[in-house]
Amino acid sequence: GMKADYFIHYDYGYYGYKEHYAYGEIKVMASDDEHMGVFLELKGAGSRNMEYVLQAQNRDWYSFLNRCLDCGGVIRRFDLAINDMCGLLDIPVLSEKYKNGGADCRCKNYENVQGGKLSGKNRNLASTLYIGSKASTKYFCLYEKQKEQATKKKHTDIINRFEIRLRDKKAVQAVEELLLTYNPHGLVFYLITDFVQFPDYPLWEIFISHDSLPFEMNPVPVNMERTLQWLERQVMPSIVMIEEIDRLTGSNYMKMIDECTHLSEKQEMLVEQMCTDIADVIESEGVFYE
Repeated sequence: GMKADYFIHYDYGYYGYKEHYAYGEIKVMASDDEHMGVFLELKGAGSRNMEYVLQAQNRDWYSFLNRCLDCGGVIRRFDLAINDMCGLLDIPVLSEKYKNGGADCRCKNYENVQGGKLSGKNRNLASTLYIGSKASTKYFCLYEKQKEQATKKKHTDIINRFEIRLRDKKAVQAVEELLLTYNPHGLVFYLITDFVQFPDYPLWEIFISHDSLPFEMNPVPVNMERTLQWLERQVMPSIVMIEEIDRLTGSNYMKMIDECTHLSEKQEMLVEQMCTDIADVIESEGVFYE
């Protein structure tokens, strides 16, 4: 477990919950209605933060998921992703094939999102293909990860990503199968090939014939990436401007701002989260150690 003292409290929640607590991007929803229980949300960055915690506890996702189920937890959503590092999946080509009936699929619903700009650099932005209905308990999202990150001025070696998004019963079944077999490779490619195939796309066969697919962990500590990006885009140009005005006119705007600026309680907690060793954040006993 983790010590509650290191979580920041927010007096609002999501999905009908009254409030939530956050450690980095790990979010825990709470409600006065005991029937709603406690809701743990781990999106992309939250999963990386949780992996940092699990690593410090010498545990992995198998251990964590097993304990969640042992404690009566209910899986509402479970996503699995395959990273295409070689460019096997040409998303625009697959989208066109799907549109023209070149795919064998249990569901005819699809959505193709083609990003872009009318002028300037990087006019052709990331393409995304959704296979299946987003309202269903199972659908896929294929997108050009490298292009998507490039628009954010970030680099990644992942060219494309194939995400399997499962909800409710499908999510529970997938987690139970994973914990029973410890075989993410078999589970992932069964979920894909049982739902969709591209028989006349040669690289598809190569993509689904991987003989190994490890359950990777990429732990990331709590950080200020979002805040720093916001500062760079929205705040720093204004600060540089004010400093230049101070230099040219002899005014003291920056000094006045600095003297009037104080950290809020939540900001002080963020500092504590980032500066406290993870070994001091985790519990050495509790429900996850029984």
